[in-house]
Amino acid sequence: MKKILLSLFAVVAIVLVTCGNEPPEEFFEGTPADDSAIIKVLEQNAILLNTYDQFVTAYIPTAMDTCVFKMEDMYFREDSTIIKQHINSSALRLSDTTRFRDLWYAKDTTCTVYLWDTFTIISEYHWDIRYTGLYFYPPGDTDRIIDTILVDTTGGDDSTDNVAAEGLKHIFFEPKREAKVDPETGDTLYPIKEPREWVLKKVSYGMYYFPNKGTERPTISTIYLTHGGITDSILYTNVDTTYTGHVMNRFRNVDSLFEFTTGESISVSLKVTGTIADSVCLFFATCNGNRKQLVNATGKVPISGKGIVNLYFTAVLESYYYYKKPEKPYVATVWLIPIRVK
Repeated sequence: MKKILLSLFAVVAIVLVTCGNEPPEEFFEGTPADDSAIIKVLEQNAILLNTYDQFVTAYIPTAMDTCVFKMEDMYFREDSTIIKQHINSSALRLSDTTRFRDLWYAKDTTCTVYLWDTFTIISEYHWDIRYTGLYFYPPGDTDRIIDTILVDTTGGDDSTDNVAAEGLKHIFFEPKREAKVDPETGDTLYPIKEPREWVLKKVSYGMYYFPNKGTERPTISTIYLTHGGITDSILYTNVDTTYTGHVMNRFRNVDSLFEFTTGESISVSLKVTGTIADSVCLFFATCNGNRKQLVNATGKVPISGKGIVNLYFTAVLESYYYYKKPEKPYVATVWLIPIRVK
């Protein structure tokens, strides 16, 4: 009985306290009109929706070290044949794509657009030499050794279909505000202009993974861009909230993107960390449909285009290219960096 009385007292107290108070401000959820306005701005800035220009169908020269047969090659399979190859050019072709676009409105009357992309691609390459290594068990020995290497120099094209990839980037919007003077206090206020006009304010970088799930991929930790005697860094992450540099998982104001001049070439260098070393990776950079290999994770990238342009950096396991039997999967990490080209 005592508990019932206490509960009734609590309910009455809450009613008395809240009676006469204004209801809390409703959580801003956006309207269909807001959706349409934001999508219109996105369409006017279509390059920010374009994550497909990282796939370049034109073959480019691809430098690789000479194939060698290592001790670990003997333990890939139970049979006694292994085929390794040397490629001299490669390309990537987009086969199919789906996009999940979601608009998330916040209580502060802002909107973040999530762009989830899933790609299916075809990786293509041309090989110039293939080596077939024949292994056997010597009598009385449990370790296989190489017996014969057959060399094929006829060359030819090859490809891997249905390579899956997935990635995400964000685009941030705020409604336009206008200055108004409070007649009572004389303070300048900045209320939201009605009807709402949405302004593109910030973008994030994008990260894409091949395949999309279940495989350890190269970990790019830093990219260095050098131009005009200045070196800028792009970090994978930074826990210092006061850091104002470029970090992959943070938003950048569209007016504070890296700026370059069309026709110039910038020097780039990638740093790889984690369990996969850079020595077992191949690196590529793509700008405005022009794809180049970065030898030893460094090289020059020619800049072209005008306005906002996507700059891509790729780290891919070289074992995919080296091994024909047993075949190795296409495993890669791609960073998308929006830049502004003058």
